[in-house]
Parts: sequence; C-alpha cells; structure tokens
Amino acid sequence: MEKEARRRRAADYLPLAVTILSLVIGFGAALSAFGILEGYPPVFAALYVMACFLASFFVQTVLHELGHLVCGLLSGYRFISFRIGNFMLLRESGRFVLRMFAISGTGGQCLMQPPAEIEKDTPYRLYLLGGCLSNLAFSALFLMLSAGLSSPAAKALFLALAATGFLTALMNLVPMNTNGIANDGLNTLLLGKSAGVRRAFRLQLYANGWIASGKRIGELPEEWFPLPEEAALENPLTCTVGVLRYDRQFDRHDFAGARETCEYMLRNGRGMLGVHRNELSCELLFLKIFGGCSKAEADAVLTPDLQKYIKATGSYVSRKRLFYAYELLVNRNPVSAAGALRAFEETAKRYPYSSDVENEREIVALLRETAGESR
Repeated sequence: MEKEARRRRAADYLPLAVTILSLVIGFGAALSAFGILEGYPPVFAALYVMACFLASFFVQTVLHELGHLVCGLLSGYRFISFRIGNFMLLRESGRFVLRMFAISGTGGQCLMQPPAEIEKDTPYRLYLLGGCLSNLAFSALFLMLSAGLSSPAAKALFLALAATGFLTALMNLVPMNTNGIANDGLNTLLLGKSAGVRRAFRLQLYANGWIASGKRIGELPEEWFPLPEEAALENPLTCTVGVLRYDRQFDRHDFAGARETCEYMLRNGRGMLGVHRNELSCELLFLKIFGGCSKAEADAVLTPDLQKYIKATGSYVSRKRLFYAYELLVNRNPVSAAGALRAFEETAKRYPYSSDVENEREIVALLRETAGESR
C-alpha cells in the first residue's frame, strides 16, 4: 500500500518535472539560436527566434501525427481521421472530406481503426510510439542540417526544429496524464498490463471508426460493452469500456440505464481520465435536467472545474444540446432557449460525425416534447 502511494505521488509530480525540464531545454535552445544570430539587430533576432519556435512546434505536431499514420498503416490499421488544430481530414462513406473540429487539450490527432475482429490481440506499440519516433528521427535530421548550414538564419531555424521535435517527443513519450488526457507513453505502458486492457483499447478504436463511418454506436452488440468490475477501474483504458457503454445506452435512448452507468462510473472509476470524468459529469447533468430536476439540483453539479471544462468544450454538439436543455427546462427562458437551439443547429451542420448529429437531433426533439408537456 505504501509503495503504491509513493508511486502515485511520483506520477503526480511527473508532469511538473517534465515541464520544468522542457522549459530548461527550450530556453537553452532559444539562447543558442539567438547566439547564432549575433550581428543581427537584437530585436529582429529575438522576434525571428520566437517565430522559428512557434512555427517549429506546428511542424513537429504535423510530423508527430504523420508518424502515427505511417506506423498505424504498417501495423495493419485503417485510416479514420487526421486532425491538426481545427482542421480534420475524415474518411466518410469511402471518401475523404475536410471538416472543422477541435478537441480541448490536443493540438492534433490521428485516429485509426484496427483489423475487424474485436477479440484479437491488437498490435499497439508501433502505432502509439510512431509519433515520437517521427519527432526524434526528424530532430536528428534537422540538427545535422543546422550544423552543416552556413546561413545563420537557416541554422537558427533548423536548431529550433530539432529542439521542438525533441521536446514534443519528450512530452509524449514520458508516461503521464496531461490535461485529463493520457499521452502515448502512458497508453503504451497501460496496454502492456493485460490482454483485457488491450481489448478495451481495441474496442475504443473500433467504436471510433464505426462512428466516423456514419454508423451509430447503438447498433454494436450489447455484449461488447459490459460494465467494468470495480477492481478493474484503476486502469483508464478499462474505464473507457464503461464510457462507451454509456454512449451506447444513450444512443439507444435507454436513459435509465445510461444514468445508472454514468453514476456507477463517476462513483467507482478511480483511474478514469479527466476528460472522461468531465464528459460523464456533463451527461449526468443533462440526464438530471431531462428528468425534471430543480435549478438548485442542476447548479449543484456545476462545480467551478466542470464550468471551466464546459466553457472549453462549448463547440461540441453535445454541449450545445446541454445548453439548450438548461435554458429550456431549468431557466425556462424561451428566448434564450431559441438562441441555444440556433447555436445547436449551426454546430450540427459542420459537426464531423453524422451519426452523433442524428442522435442529438432526436434528443433535442424529445426535449421539446418534454417542455411542451411540462407547460
């Protein structure tokens, strides 16, 4: 027990330690780049170095996600989506489409679907670590280019590219949970624990691909989504099965079962990632509103941390549905509810996952029916 407590304390301090190390390395690299530009006007040199590092982080984000893509294809995975910032390339009904979508806490994401059989043991190491391998390989290349070039401006640029690549790999390779999201290193470590954890990972990827193809998660077999036992809920990837179980029940409009799963996961999911805990907290708030709770009961769920998360994810279509429900059934303000409904429709038009939009529109219709009955 004491050993486990020490391990948890070390894990809590790890993000801070990596951040401090990254700042030291980044600051050192920036000073070196500034020194390379000796002879240039100081203000110009400082602005140029800053621009080089900003551009380099963007380039390394692209290279990181491309690394996942290439290594995923080599592992037998199928392309689902590729996102940098707000721009997402999505495979939909056999064709590629461009969508606008952002996930709070991530600069990019490459999603891929493993081979079809859920029960197979999933190859995961190359796919998950491919981003870091790409960053490190290109960093070595950029460092050699920086050393071999004669132009100070080019040397400073390639030094920035090399440094940011190493920092990107470091932030993703050292196992840790950042902003409620597990990085590649932590996922790789967790997946090595058991075949059951790898099955949960495979199920998550398969469900992502299923939804991205325009199908609804409620169509997948119920037996794929058992409620995880309490003893297994220390592992974030096992917790994902419970989150997917909730999604399936909600998609099938099994609101009683969905609320039961939601409350169970929030109560027992000790290892659940912050992003999943926040999402389920938002969903529990919605289910309480839909069930006819009072304003005081609804506001009791809205802790400062949850309000911050809701603000950060305000562009999600599920969040727009929550805003509409709150204005319609809690505040009972028809003007604000109409505005929230317009915002919902605007988001729904550009949302990348058509099956999610289909269900969200069904829920909005049920909300309007409920509001009509309660008047």
